[in-house]
Amino acid sequence: MPEAVSNAIQSLVYILLTIKKIQITNDIDSPGSAGEILFFWDDDGKLKGSVPDLVWGMWCDGELEMKLGSYSIDIELPSGWQEVVGGKIAKVARILIDYQVTGHVVDFPGDLDQHQLVDQLSGQITRYQVEATFDPPDGKYPVRIFSSENDVKTALMSRALLQIALGRVRLPRIRWMSLYWPPSQKAMSTLVSHLKSSLESGEEFDISAIGIEGIEGSDLKALWDTIISDHPMLDDCERA
Repeated sequence: MPEAVSNAIQSLVYILLTIKKIQITNDIDSPGSAGEILFFWDDDGKLKGSVPDLVWGMWCDGELEMKLGSYSIDIELPSGWQEVVGGKIAKVARILIDYQVTGHVVDFPGDLDQHQLVDQLSGQITRYQVEATFDPPDGKYPVRIFSSENDVKTALMSRALLQIALGRVRLPRIRWMSLYWPPSQKAMSTLVSHLKSSLESGEEFDISAIGIEGIEGSDLKALWDTIISDHPMLDDCERA
């Protein structure tokens, strides 16, 4: 029974939603700040949440696409949520979100042992055995990012003699600008540090110039960091 050893790969696809654009239409003529436009309050002036919070809630509840690609969706403002611009309560006519769903593939390598039982007279294979072994994941693994279903399917089929797809995992938070949302305490501390540095140097603060790695780092594990304890939507759900 000759033995042939080749490579095998287990792949896990993490699915991330990224907000690309937020467009809000209201009845206030004067321009408002980003904070006034994106965040909402109740009758008592208590913060209820933001537009990214609404998208995050829909993502966690499975109401948004898991298929890789780009999408647009209108979202409704919950009852009791008010937008206040320039001290006036605005009537929100529309909230339009453009978002992208990407696949982040992590591969776990293994060994593939193949045994063939060959009939000596005919030369034909009479029995065939394949055994794949994988060591427990340890350390860091590179992440491959894909934006289309065709690309990720092709990638999963071309890396090894045996490719095992472990499935898809919806990541617990979403991405908005240079943050995973809702933000973690660690990310907020890093963001405040960048803000102080900009103020001390007299430079204008630009979160987009920092980039996601400058705040969250390059490890997907950051998406499981604990959400800040005073986040308003944690009163209504247990997604932390």
